[in-house]
Amino acid sequence: MFKVTRSSDIKDVIHIKVKKFAGYFNPESKSFAVDPHLTTFDDLQKILVEAFNLNGPFHITYLCRDDVGENVFLSMLTDWDLDAAFMTSSDPHLRLKLDAEPYKDGLMSKMKDYESPDSSKMFSNAQLMKNILQPMSDSMNQILALPNVQKPWMSSLGSAFSKLTVGLGYPNSNQTGDEQAFFPSKAPLDDVEFRTYLDESGRLKRPEELRLRVYHGGVVPALRKVVWRLLLNIFPSNLTGEERMSYMKRKTEQYQQLRATWQARADDEHVKYISNMVWKDVLRTDRSHPFFEGNDDNPNTICLLNILTTFSLTHPKVSYCQGMSDLVSPIFVVLNNEAQAYVCFCGIMGRLQENFLRDGTSMSTKFKHLSLLVRHQDPEFFAYLQSLSADNMFFCYRWLLLEMKREFSFDDAITVLEVMWSSLPPQPPDIDLLLEDYTGLNNDKDQTFGSGCQDLKTGSPSPQTISTSTSEDTSNSCMDDFNSGLELGNGEDPPVELNNIVEIVDYATEDSIKNSPQRHRKKISHNTNSDNQAPLEPLPPPEEFGCGNPFLLFVCLAVLLEERDYLLAEQKEYDDFVMHFDRMVRSHCPKKVLSKAMRLFAEYLKSASIQTL
Repeated sequence: MFKVTRSSDIKDVIHIKVKKFAGYFNPESKSFAVDPHLTTFDDLQKILVEAFNLNGPFHITYLCRDDVGENVFLSMLTDWDLDAAFMTSSDPHLRLKLDAEPYKDGLMSKMKDYESPDSSKMFSNAQLMKNILQPMSDSMNQILALPNVQKPWMSSLGSAFSKLTVGLGYPNSNQTGDEQAFFPSKAPLDDVEFRTYLDESGRLKRPEELRLRVYHGGVVPALRKVVWRLLLNIFPSNLTGEERMSYMKRKTEQYQQLRATWQARADDEHVKYISNMVWKDVLRTDRSHPFFEGNDDNPNTICLLNILTTFSLTHPKVSYCQGMSDLVSPIFVVLNNEAQAYVCFCGIMGRLQENFLRDGTSMSTKFKHLSLLVRHQDPEFFAYLQSLSADNMFFCYRWLLLEMKREFSFDDAITVLEVMWSSLPPQPPDIDLLLEDYTGLNNDKDQTFGSGCQDLKTGSPSPQTISTSTSEDTSNSCMDDFNSGLELGNGEDPPVELNNIVEIVDYATEDSIKNSPQRHRKKISHNTNSDNQAPLEPLPPPEEFGCGNPFLLFVCLAVLLEERDYLLAEQKEYDDFVMHFDRMVRSHCPKKVLSKAMRLFAEYLKSASIQTL
């Protein structure tokens, strides 16, 4: 799709009024609004085709003023013309005239350089868009009419999450097994369909259905910068399109003030300490991607440094931890705007910052839940993990910490991330998204800078960081966001030995694995008698499972099951087992992994609903 690059002088929202003329028929009028920084001439044509049900060639002109101030209609034939129309649009609307019978007025013969649209192609495009834009009410009603829909365990989250998760992953009932097309089961969400989720003022009127739609097909690249800001919960509810634009402008100014404050203190020891830590990781983050490649002074790399340093200095409780650069990188690439990327990073860190705290409660919980899930799903494979002392799932640390971002190629990771985000319930800020967790940067931060930092060599927290929590440990965990406790059992498990996690977050090499401390391996037969096993706990409900992101666990499970048969046949030792997955970094197939994860997730949701009846 044509990449739009327009002047910053263009307004953020353009309201358009179109009047259609067709022979002797009375003119027909339509009104709508577009984002000029997103909309191309091709997009505008598609909107007009759908709005006026066009099935033949048409010609567009736009109203502007000539050099002497007279109103004149000029032809719109290219993106350059559309750009000029946006720049000169009359206030408060851009006025267009659409001639649905251009040949009658001789318009086509006067424009030798213009190639008229093929009528058959235009008709097929219109039909295609009608298929895409069919009302979702019927399909949603069928989804919500499935048995066992009422889920008391959803009550703390409200109907939004319930409505979303009930529908996830139920494909055509006529298909079975691997023939079921879980992902993508729909075409990616495009601009025309996205507008059906907005009212006339640009308010998002069906946030749950929008997420469900993204879950089933993802988003076209040109629309991601708009949809991701909604998926990452940075806007308060019920903002109009213009209010969202004003909100982002205000947040941009806040970010610029925060950045300018620490940059003015660049010689401060604490600022230098944080910025140097960030810089070491930034220099290694996605440097093979065209956006970050080249010399170290690549402006986009500098922006990444600014984003992470600003966040670290304004969030002393979390500070900087290795892996954060991987989380912000895809957001920055998609938005291509430093300030907006920072705002979205604050949005996602509101959910993920527990991963980086020193108490390790969140990561310990995720390890335990993933281990429990594997045991439920595949006892034989779980027994093999036990034989390697890998059933604690520490080798999945990077997967859980970075939400699988580094396990796929960059472009594939973008798809996986947006699908994963769409599986979560809408959780917009009540009033405003905070861009800092204390007031100002002028206070003495000697005791807070670096308090949450992980070891840069191993990428792991300090040995005291991760410990298995009990029900009394959860006051600081992300389960507080859901107003529900997390029961992790009454036993007192020993602290996690971090020397068993080898270069988890850092850029692991074969040498680092070979030189790792030898593990004590428990030899357990794959046919272990179930009587000798600890009682199998039930899987937690979705609002607790995986600290509120259950789908992430199923993506991890899908990756493991993709390699399951090979690993059981090879009977690899632990170091080789870890190296196997390390070699597969950025090479997993998103379609296979997401389809398998969605099928298993759907089975889990259905089972969870039955258990709560």
